Amino acid sequence: MKTRTSTWLAWGIMALSVVLAVVSWFLDHKNRGAGGLTIQWLLAPGSMLLFCAPGALIIAHRPGNSMGWLLCIIGLTAGLAGFTGEYGTYAMLTAPGSLPAGVVGSWLGDMLILPFFGLMPLIFLLFPTGKPLSRGWGVVGLATVATTVYLTAAIALGEPRLGGDGGPLNPTYVPSVGNHVGFDTLIMGLGLLLLLALASLLSVGVRYEQAQGIERQQLKWFAYGSVVLIASLIGAVPALWSGVVIPVLLGFGLFTSCIAVAILRYHLYDIDRLIRRTVTYGLLTVLLGLTYLGGVLLLRQVASPLTGQSNLAVAGSTLAVAALFQPARGHIQVAVDQRFNRRRYDAARTIDTFTTRLSEQIDLDMLNAELLAVVDQTMQPLHASLWLRPPPTRSSQLATPSMLRPVGETTRQPASSRQ
Repeated sequence: MKTRTSTWLAWGIMALSVVLAVVSWFLDHKNRGAGGLTIQWLLAPGSMLLFCAPGALIIAHRPGNSMGWLLCIIGLTAGLAGFTGEYGTYAMLTAPGSLPAGVVGSWLGDMLILPFFGLMPLIFLLFPTGKPLSRGWGVVGLATVATTVYLTAAIALGEPRLGGDGGPLNPTYVPSVGNHVGFDTLIMGLGLLLLLALASLLSVGVRYEQAQGIERQQLKWFAYGSVVLIASLIGAVPALWSGVVIPVLLGFGLFTSCIAVAILRYHLYDIDRLIRRTVTYGLLTVLLGLTYLGGVLLLRQVASPLTGQSNLAVAGSTLAVAALFQPARGHIQVAVDQRFNRRRYDAARTIDTFTTRLSEQIDLDMLNAELLAVVDQTMQPLHASLWLRPPPTRSSQLATPSMLRPVGETTRQPASSRQ
């Protein structure tokens, strides 16, 4: 596809997603008193925007990479599910007869929810190149699509009513199919889809082991966004029962943003530093939070019977947390560097060791060799040379570049061939 055509199509998809989101929110506002779903009001249109925006950026700049198209398809599926569901509710409950094809809208709203989740594992299979690792992994992708189509068709043909027992009649219900497609069949299909999703997630680890150079950095961005998404989904499970979906949307937004950054940004910023700081301050927040809560509870038990005041416990815990901040941060930073940023940790130890030996070393040749070894281990240049100025003579106190003499050098392979 030509670049100009793909750019226009990408921004057309983005404009369509914005229109669908606005209309969905407007219809939900009208449906609030007629059974409109708060989760659907925010999750479907919000997911559409969070998937379509990065997808459109990728299409505009990398039209040959199927990741952009996949993100847009998933986003539009979520947006259409929300729009058609709200449309059906308005046409059948809020203002009956005011809009045509209300049953069709409700039917599409029910049928498009499963493809939104069923297509998500393909992201793990195709990132970052837009192609599976091998034909075997391609079979996993085809099985995922086939299972999603089967479950969608089973619901479309085997469920007698839309949206549960109290919903309208399903216009595509086939009694013979409904007699064979029961609850157990749907559970088995969902279980198979879950296994395929786990296999797709496993392919990311396999791809990382085989990756080199830029692709390995891209996978680090992807892994970072995936961990945040999974953490947001797990943390939002209790909140979903009350209709709060902000953590889920934040997780989706960071996940898709990491995909766009990894594909579009060549140098990929400094993902190792981002991961290190996220882990460090995440652990620090948990530690200080537990310390604060434990201090408040303990000091209340001790101080309240003596003074009758609970503010003393809060003040004491606050002071304790403030005093622990810098020491805890330092220890956690060292532990994280030792585990997640081993190169920096080893480089710091190498420099400390060399500094100690520098005061004891008197052999110039040995010192030259050790200095080149330290530079090679810490900075890892492709080539390093050490040039020394000879002692000044009586005729000239200043040495010219031609007078410098090499005393040692080291050469290593390029980074792409080392990984």
